[in-house]
Amino acid sequence: TLSSSSAASDVYKRQTQDISGYQDNLAKILLQGDGKIIAVGGAYVSDATQMEFFIARFNADGSLDTTFNNGIGFITTNLGPFQDEPSSALIQPDGKIVVSGISNRGGPNYDFAIVRFNPDGSIDNSFGNNGLVFTDMTPNGASVPINEYWNSIAIQGDGKILLYGGSPQAGGCLLYTSPSPRDRQKS
Repeated sequence: TLSSSSAASDVYKRQTQDISGYQDNLAKILLQGDGKIIAVGGAYVSDATQMEFFIARFNADGSLDTTFNNGIGFITTNLGPFQDEPSSALIQPDGKIVVSGISNRGGPNYDFAIVRFNPDGSIDNSFGNNGLVFTDMTPNGASVPINEYWNSIAIQGDGKILLYGGSPQAGGCLLYTSPSPRDRQKS
């Protein structure tokens, strides 16, 4: 279990779960109202050169929750043909899980990426474009594309998504003015 006690021999409990068979990187831990634990991170898949987003759900006792993602307990999501790196996540009031990070979808730079999952672990296809939203902040006419990096995500009371992050050139906030934004390419 993951519970702790004051006994010197039982200061902590450890739970491990291999997601990909290669390296898994944890980005965020969330607690659901029912005590279940959501772990969000990146998992190197296939030949251990491409990272994908992952979400795993554990029961309050630390065991893998096999009611999540059709009995598997976790899901990996490939956003594009290259590297995807999650950085933050949250649980919406309706139980949906929103994960933000970056994705290199084959271009010369990383774009902001958001994925929303239903409470059962499936991708929420009503969000963005089949559950995914990508935002490229490189200005039109820029001679060099910029890499964007998200560090934090929040949901406003009206359901709008607020992201904080930056690039080597600048940092700041981005507010998606719809609770279900669409992709945004160069402005």
